[in-house]
Amino acid sequence: MIYQPSSRVSYKLLFGRAFRNPSAYELFSDDAGFSTAANPALRPEKANTFEFDINRKLGRRLNASVSAYHYSMNDLIVGMYTPAGLFQFQNAERVSATGAEVEINGHPLRWLELATGLSQQRAVNLAHNFPLANSPGPVAKLRFAVPLFSSRFSLAGATQYRGTRQTPDGATLPSVWLSDVTISSNRLPSNLEFQAGVRNIANRKSLAGPKSSGASGARPDPAKIKTTNYTVYGGTDLSIAQWIISGAQLDSHASGQVYDWFQARSRDIFNSATGDTATVLHAISSYTIAALSSGGQTTLQRTAQTSVIFNPYFVQSRLNSLSDSPCGNPRTKYFTNSHLHEGRHAYQGSQAAISGNDADLDWMVKTVSISPTNILVDSTAARTVCNVEGGYTTETRSYHGDTVFDTFSSPDYVGHATEQDAEVFATNHDH
Repeated sequence: MIYQPSSRVSYKLLFGRAFRNPSAYELFSDDAGFSTAANPALRPEKANTFEFDINRKLGRRLNASVSAYHYSMNDLIVGMYTPAGLFQFQNAERVSATGAEVEINGHPLRWLELATGLSQQRAVNLAHNFPLANSPGPVAKLRFAVPLFSSRFSLAGATQYRGTRQTPDGATLPSVWLSDVTISSNRLPSNLEFQAGVRNIANRKSLAGPKSSGASGARPDPAKIKTTNYTVYGGTDLSIAQWIISGAQLDSHASGQVYDWFQARSRDIFNSATGDTATVLHAISSYTIAALSSGGQTTLQRTAQTSVIFNPYFVQSRLNSLSDSPCGNPRTKYFTNSHLHEGRHAYQGSQAAISGNDADLDWMVKTVSISPTNILVDSTAARTVCNVEGGYTTETRSYHGDTVFDTFSSPDYVGHATEQDAEVFATNHDH
């Protein structure tokens, strides 16, 4: 519906309804129950759109428009896994988007074409009540074009600001400015056309997060690695390729196939460590990487140095941020904390290796040189320890002294003391 009270202003109220039928592949993809299952009951995707526009001329050279809109989409078709473990397309998602946009365009000068606009939207995945992935809130844009060489060529440029947005795995990508420039001509001899341009002049790039997180971790697909490469979400830039194993030994502690980004960050942690932190980290002889259920893993050994395993596939590790408190120990920097935590476990082994410090060989010792100094002391004194099996909750335990062997698991749970000792040290030093 359009209402135009004068030649300078118009009002539009628009409603649309659209649908997309499922494809034959989505309906009937099936490999006899090996990995995929057909779903002939798939329904069409449906969308309803509402929009209100105001358009007005600003003098002879400029036009302005204001728009408000609301979109709702239902029965979006997504690939999911059934309880039987088969991949199947299902009607599983509902999305809504509400926003507004203001734009001014025209020729403020006879030789200058200009357009600028600002929009703000909120897009939500209603099925999970979560912001829609890769959908920024504010977006601002500026475009211009000017003639060159008696209008035989045209020079055009554009700058766009994109606000913060969510990734599919829940991390937040930072805001970014993107700028392009293009020179073109369609007035060359022999009906030739010419165009050359530079996209993303400032070379702004964003991090490719792990394709799957945690114990099932895997690096991103190669195509994503090539297109989203550098900035670490809301953190700092790494001036090296991401998710690449170049073979360069960036960190002397790295052993085997370790991603360049992981080596670079680990190297910085080891090199910047001082005092007690440096002493504890020195207990790590080397590290490898693997998909684990946690950020790292260390097998205690009675040696001055021990090899550890780290997991690079948690988004929190890439962000080096976290907000949780296992056994009452608040963690804020996940990547740093994991190194300190596993370093402390390696250090525990070095303390047990000191002659006479662990007479009954149960990993509880007479003295610990670096704080906390009381958690691993082999005595009957009560202390707070970390019950890993109980969901990282605290409990109070005492042990039998250095002449009686305490079991690592049930019934004495020395492992709860070693875990709390590592948690406390890492928490006190991960800033």
